[in-house]
Amino acid sequence: MDINAPTVLIGSSTANDATKYLMETLEENSALYNPLTIEVDRTRPDSLVFRATKSGKSYSSNEQCEYAVIARYPNPFGHSNKDSVVMVAGQYANGTYVAGGYFSKYWRRAFRFGRQGVVLEMPTGQHGPIRVVEYLR
Repeated sequence: MDINAPTVLIGSSTANDATKYLMETLEENSALYNPLTIEVDRTRPDSLVFRATKSGKSYSSNEQCEYAVIARYPNPFGHSNKDSVVMVAGQYANGTYVAGGYFSKYWRRAFRFGRQGVVLEMPTGQHGPIRVVEYLR
């Protein structure tokens, strides 16, 4: 898999093999900063849990809301230490769709002031309203 340049990955590690490869490589290389981890929800295997590294907060979907993320990672395959990989993903397809729309309009806001991304919350199965619940550091 060749992702050795600045890259945007659409979909979480369960939906996109390139994202899965990135997350596995970051887990193996503790020298690289990982602003967010993704795990399968132990109580609901069809759902994911997003866990912010700095705050330790976890985000898991429920009947009322679901979460999506836009997160920037160091590119472990890049030629320069400035190369990044950005993941745009939801816990379900709707969340990925909403995160993609947010990223296309507000990507500068997501990464302003040294931020590493955002966690978004939205009503389950709907396209809005969305709100930022955490800026990743």
